Amino acid sequence: MPRLVKSRQDGMSLIEVLIALLILFISLMGSAAMQLNALKHTASALISTQDSFIAYSRLDQMRAEVVHPLSSGHAGAGSS
Repeated sequence: MPRLVKSRQDGMSLIEVLIALLILFISLMGSAAMQLNALKHTASALISTQDSFIAYSRLDQMRAEVVHPLSSGHAGAGSS
């Protein structure tokens, strides 16, 4: 009866597993860095948006307080 010949490689070696884990780790770290960068830019955009709303609100308040010289409360020349 012929003997069954085992193949030289039955499974993955430890080095292959470590390399795969290293690649996975590097990709996860890159993904985490992108998430942190996105959070930083989102916070910066939020602050800029709030500053813009505050500036427009303040400008509207200043426009509302402007006293026009023609509407100073005088009824005009024709009324007595």
